[in-house]
Amino acid sequence: MDVDKIDEAVETMRGAAQALVLMAEHNSDTEPCLTLASALFRAADLADPRK
Repeated sequence: MDVDKIDEAVETMRGAAQALVLMAEHNSDTEPCLTLASALFRAADLADPRK
C-alpha cells in the first residue's frame, strides 16, 4: 500500500476521533463517543508508519 494513502487514512482516523471527542463534550452520555474515539486513536497509532 502507498505510504501517502496510509498517512491520509491515519489523519482521517485522528480527525474522526477528535470530532467524537468534541461531540462527547456536548453530549450527556459521553462513554460511547469516547470509547470509539479511543479506538480510532489506537488504530491510527497502529497504522502510522512513522511510529
